[in-house]
Amino acid sequence: MPIWKNRIIIFNLIGLSIISCFSLVKAVESNSFTNFIFWPGGFFIVLSILSTLLIQFGTISQSTPDLEQLGFIILRGLIFGLILMIGSDLFILIFERFFRLEEHFSIASLPLQWISSWYRLFEGLFIYIGYVLLLRYVYSQITAQETSQKLDDLQNQIDVLSLSSMQAQLNPHFLYNAMNSIAMTIRIKEHKKAVEMIVNLNELLRTVLQQSNDQLVKVSDEISLLNKYLNIESIRFGDHVQISVDYDPEVEEYLIPQLIIQPVVENAFKHGMIDNVDKQKIIVTIREEEGLLIVKVFNTVASKINKTDLLTKRGIGLQNTTHRLRKLYGNRFRFQQEILEDGLEFRIIIPAER
Repeated sequence: MPIWKNRIIIFNLIGLSIISCFSLVKAVESNSFTNFIFWPGGFFIVLSILSTLLIQFGTISQSTPDLEQLGFIILRGLIFGLILMIGSDLFILIFERFFRLEEHFSIASLPLQWISSWYRLFEGLFIYIGYVLLLRYVYSQITAQETSQKLDDLQNQIDVLSLSSMQAQLNPHFLYNAMNSIAMTIRIKEHKKAVEMIVNLNELLRTVLQQSNDQLVKVSDEISLLNKYLNIESIRFGDHVQISVDYDPEVEEYLIPQLIIQPVVENAFKHGMIDNVDKQKIIVTIREEEGLLIVKVFNTVASKINKTDLLTKRGIGLQNTTHRLRKLYGNRFRFQQEILEDGLEFRIIIPAER
């Protein structure tokens, strides 16, 4: 039997016992225990048994009853009232005879007793409907809680799978480029540079694989991961690109979505390296302003490149970035992109939370 039914049975019995105790106290004070057995003792004892059986074995429907179902409910309620009436009278009769108490009615007078108290059927009907409504309400609340919990669990699983999917989509593309660069440096016999790239790649992969499924990490951890990525890219592109990461030390303890900056920076490399012959710049800044954490990624773009076209060709990395921010912050974030005179700037703006 479900735990919630056990709890209802216990609370029901406690409630009926408390109500009975008031009548018992009055009976003791008036030295009239026989009258307590006649009313309400026998009634509440039988009601306790019937209500326990009803709670334990009764079926619960969440749908709104139609006329046919309503008719069956009324019929079952009248049967419940009939059993309650007959059972309580038989209990009183047996109890009074067994303990040799003053009898209120005999076996022969029972039919007349039931005929004269026919209205008790409707008392039983209303009691039955009350229990049915109570069970439906409690069951609906428990079902709603269970559904809400299942939705929360499902959402957490989706978030974890979304992060794993994002890692699986970004890392192979980056790994492909990194491995090609390592192979190229080996071919031109720049072994020192190749070893340095392999070491940085190893550290980056170890960090990514050891990352938990937490959606949020400290800014310091995100910067550490970003620096490992930038170390590889700086070796790969050499003096052709100038990279800087600027942030205030006080922002290190704020929380930021895991792996949120790297795809934006990767996008900056892709934009900045298109047909550029001069030294290019990629600048990452992280600031806290008025309760907001602001991450800016800027990259220079050659003047002959149409910057508007670059913004319209958003890769899967930036699409995933927007999707994850919306999942985590709802409408409390902004992911902006702006065309500047000498390049493009992407801005991630989220609540500054610890």
